[in-house]
Amino acid sequence: MNIQKFIELSGKMKTTPHCQYPRINSTFVAEHNFQVAFFALMYAPADYDLLQCLTMAITHNIQIPYSGHFTSEQWESGHQYKMEQMEIQRLSSSLGMIEPQEAFDAMHNPKTKEEKFIASLDHLPFFLLNHHKLRDGGWREMFLNEFRREGSKFTHKDALFIFEQPNLKEVAELIEKMGNAAKIWSQAFLVICLHMYRASIFDTNHRDLLDCLKLALIDPLTKNQLQRLNRPDLVSFYNEHFQKQTDDMQRVDGIQKLEMLINTKLSHSVVAVEELKQNFLMFGEATVPDRLMHRLISDFQ
Repeated sequence: MNIQKFIELSGKMKTTPHCQYPRINSTFVAEHNFQVAFFALMYAPADYDLLQCLTMAITHNIQIPYSGHFTSEQWESGHQYKMEQMEIQRLSSSLGMIEPQEAFDAMHNPKTKEEKFIASLDHLPFFLLNHHKLRDGGWREMFLNEFRREGSKFTHKDALFIFEQPNLKEVAELIEKMGNAAKIWSQAFLVICLHMYRASIFDTNHRDLLDCLKLALIDPLTKNQLQRLNRPDLVSFYNEHFQKQTDDMQRVDGIQKLEMLINTKLSHSVVAVEELKQNFLMFGEATVPDRLMHRLISDFQ
């Protein structure tokens, strides 16, 4: 795993504005990806492959900090698509993972029900977060008029059912109040990166990856916040992992420590990085029991 490339990418994703609806949506790319992933976790239908949905939501858009924003004319001419395609190929290669390339291809040519769902959901966060605040439903009508118009490339019908979910207001309010959305995205992306790296070293499987992704997305929530989501299955899932301190829980804890080192590194504080690293490793494997995480933190520069 190229940790230095990830540090660079993480910094850019957290500081590059997401280009969708730039006049009214000031989120950064990392925050947008987190929103798509969290809505997918909450509302992906039971018969969908949740791992595929979350992986696509978390790994898409990583080319934007490098390819830049675009005008509708540039996109229609094909110029911007070629630029983004070139950047996603370069990033996938330097990170040593194929998921960003797969997410890019699926976003532009969705085929499976999971791909269509995430490609549709990609355009929804702003409207999902804001439509319930307006008494006349103005934003919702704006959305429907915009994306149901004849000739639109995507109808977004594959995710419109989310508007009818009874707990949408609670989920939207929770997402809005999360000031650490970019950090949570970074941790989730690290989960995928490290799973690919781990697979070449240790015995692992897709269930481990799905559980780690779910834990990375919900671990920052308080018990009360989890309960307000009206998802008792997620509450039970989290409680089981937390109480037993499972291997997946310990890996997520190690990833949170690694993310803290990355954020400190991005602030250019070399001394603080060394102090934080030594603090994490003070009691050896008692504080970072996962072998791979312990090695990555020990070798962090």
